Amino acid sequence: MKKIILFGTIILFALATMALAQDLESTELQQSDERDLDIILSHEVQDPGSKEFFLVADIKSGIDSDRVIVEWNLPRGIKLASETDLFRSRATIYEGRTTIVKKLVVPAGQGKYQVEAVVTAIKADANYISTDSIQIEFNDNKEIIPLSEEYKQAKLQHQIIRVLIYIAIISGISLVSYYIYREIKKIRS
Repeated sequence: MKKIILFGTIILFALATMALAQDLESTELQQSDERDLDIILSHEVQDPGSKEFFLVADIKSGIDSDRVIVEWNLPRGIKLASETDLFRSRATIYEGRTTIVKKLVVPAGQGKYQVEAVVTAIKADANYISTDSIQIEFNDNKEIIPLSEEYKQAKLQHQIIRVLIYIAIISGISLVSYYIYREIKKIRS
């Protein structure tokens, strides 16, 4: 009788293990259908002063998930703007909506670089993954080329503001010097 109970227990254990293995296989990562999860990677206009710019991941979703990870694969020529920032971003997506996830980066030098973003959406029954990449080229001034009209305007505004700041500083120093000179002249007379 003990042998029959032991044999039955072993068979039940084997069947349970096979059922669990089949369940785990069915929840592996699936390459997403564009209706389920799609990502479009782009970048915003670069800041002319700091040379920082945002990488933008537009996630169009056909599913709901509050567990979405965007992994940013950056080459050596592009760094995260903040040393405390991570190469991963978390998000929540909703069916039929577009979710925008941004990452602030800065170029490290001149060259052509491939940037990739991988979006993984985790659901109870399946996981979905989608990727996109763009190529970004920088000149020797760490500017994204070709230069966009928005960047040219922002660069001109930045230069005008710098000139105005210099004029204000020089004017302030001149006024202070003039008042000091006047006071010294009054004291001497």
